[in-house]
Amino acid sequence: MKRTAATVILLVAMPSLCLAIGSTFPQKRVVLESAPFVRADDNWTPAPQDIEKALSAIAAFLKDPGKHHDTITEWNTDLEYAKGELRSIRKHFPEYGVQFLGIVIGDKKKIHCNFGPAKEVGNDYMLVLDGGFWYWRIVYDMETGKLTNLNINGYG
Repeated sequence: MKRTAATVILLVAMPSLCLAIGSTFPQKRVVLESAPFVRADDNWTPAPQDIEKALSAIAAFLKDPGKHHDTITEWNTDLEYAKGELRSIRKHFPEYGVQFLGIVIGDKKKIHCNFGPAKEVGNDYMLVLDGGFWYWRIVYDMETGKLTNLNINGYG
């Protein structure tokens, strides 16, 4: 299997994010250069400040997902079910790791954020099709600052 080149970025916890969601933000962070399972026209490497913007938007979303119902309804699921899954994510947030992949769709730069248990996050794109709230993805749009493509795994 081809190994995906990656740079591991360890960032110091940002106090504003910790306050925003009431817990420690995931500390295991990996920036991937490419991923065979993510569709994009091109790839780019997000800088630390780009990642901070994405994490800030994610923290705001997790703090009050009801304010961001458009992100949830895009997932095409029941709002109350989604809120329950997001409560579980928020509760276990310090236990997550995250992979960041800079993607270009059309001419728009985005960051694909792939979350999973920290011990499972590595330099190869983590693709899991089960596991419930432990595995989820969301895309941050660099131009608009909006989150799209929320996808939380199901239970099988």
